Amino acid sequence: MTHLVHVKSNNEFSEYASDVERAALAALAGEKAESGALTIVLADEEQIQTLNRDFSGKDIPTDVLSFPDGTVDPDLNMMYFGDIIISVPIAEEQAKRAEHAINNELMLLTVHGTLHLLGFDHILPQEKDRMWAHQERILDQFGITIQSLE
Repeated sequence: MTHLVHVKSNNEFSEYASDVERAALAALAGEKAESGALTIVLADEEQIQTLNRDFSGKDIPTDVLSFPDGTVDPDLNMMYFGDIIISVPIAEEQAKRAEHAINNELMLLTVHGTLHLLGFDHILPQEKDRMWAHQERILDQFGITIQSLE
């Protein structure tokens, strides 16, 4: 299967692009997703707060947002899974609190967002347990052990 990941970031966050791309590709492969593409935007707090307000009705910054698409991209002739927006400053704060590397936090948020694009959720306890188990399995490929997002 072919998986394409496009990472968009300003120069301030570009050093993280490779790690988030690898994490998304690992999540897609690990879930045996059909051929497809997704976009990850490495954003600041203001950008993610605006999106959170406009699309979720919550006028606060958050760490990650996922916008599933699920249509066929006519240019690529493959599934377009959707977009993931990650707040790098919030990821930095979370990494400091959890005492692990920012790259590990960004990879966790990327895997988390990718799983949402693939239909996972964590509203109900059994859904959360399933999603967290998949996150842990994917991150384990990179030697990353992180406790859950919540």
